[in-house]
Amino acid sequence: MRCFEAVTFYIPEVDGFGVVNRSFKGATVNGLPFSTIADSAAGGRQIDGFHGMSIEYMRSKKFFAADGGWNRVVWLPKEVKERVKEFIPKDVVDKIATEENATNIDALKAFLKEKSHPVVAKWEAEETAPAAEATSEETPVAEGQMMPVMTASSLPIMAGGFKDHPQRRQNLRQPKLS
Repeated sequence: MRCFEAVTFYIPEVDGFGVVNRSFKGATVNGLPFSTIADSAAGGRQIDGFHGMSIEYMRSKKFFAADGGWNRVVWLPKEVKERVKEFIPKDVVDKIATEENATNIDALKAFLKEKSHPVVAKWEAEETAPAAEATSEETPVAEGQMMPVMTASSLPIMAGGFKDHPQRRQNLRQPKLS
């Protein structure tokens, strides 16, 4: 019995997703074959960046809706792209690379830029944000003025707590006699 027929994998270099199916025999755009990628999602494992799924899910209107849907998909095997082509938005379908367009990350980046894939706009926005931050002036600190070393928002928050024990409550209620 097989758990999934495809795996979605995150490609951090382009901030997008690739999808590879079981029958794809080559290496994906990140250099890994299906078997290696599938090992990261097999057996119910939940590893960041990998998600086992069915090809049927790619036909859903809710396909990765929380993560940007088809606007974040940047690479598919040609076979998969042909199977779900009618469900990919028309403005994105020709902007998604296959093994014929990109066999490595550099080729993928070039393809996405050439086709003006939606993820490219996000790259450009991120490139201009640090430039805007660099131009803002820092407020000068007067000599002898204290500067905050750490703010409350930068402190780690611990969740949970401790389990109160009945004996501890009993000890708190009884005064100690000495």
